[in-house]
Amino acid sequence: MSKTYSGIRESRPYTYNDCGGNSRELSSEFGKRCLKAADRTFSQGLQCQQINSMAALMSLDDAVFVAHSPQGCVGCTSMASDMYRVGQAHRGVHYIKSARIIVTNLDQKDVILGGEAKLREAVKLARERYQPKIIFIFTSCASGIIGDDIDAVARDLQEESEALIIPVHCDGFKSKICASGFDAAFLAIS
Repeated sequence: MSKTYSGIRESRPYTYNDCGGNSRELSSEFGKRCLKAADRTFSQGLQCQQINSMAALMSLDDAVFVAHSPQGCVGCTSMASDMYRVGQAHRGVHYIKSARIIVTNLDQKDVILGGEAKLREAVKLARERYQPKIIFIFTSCASGIIGDDIDAVARDLQEESEALIIPVHCDGFKSKICASGFDAAFLAIS
């Protein structure tokens, strides 16, 4: 019986974010398929899933990235945007553009009452300001905990939008493996 991949890397064999030991031990254990992940409940030392999801899709032209998150969640996306600009330079693009990122800026009030109204406004702003072909909506830990229904918002707004609106479920607390963010992006566009 075939299984559909859930987007949570812990469900894939031999996937690790962190391990303990020296390089000889790690190499030996990996070769025997006996490598064990360090038993951690939480790790904030790596990128989060939202950042990796955005980075995976950042090179798409004519796209806008709506981060349904507090302001601080997209701090590292400036690095992904810089990589996007460098990539354009390497490809010989003459008029280098920055990635177009809009943040809903969830705050304490939104955590209690929900942030879907802010998300709708952000998507409408993206449409009006940039007239993109694609609008990606990225979840965050905060919007995931609140339970905002980004799929319903995307469906509702799709009816009045020429741009394709694609929700990307990259709540960071769903997996300890930050690379699950790449999977979330690819599952969203598949």
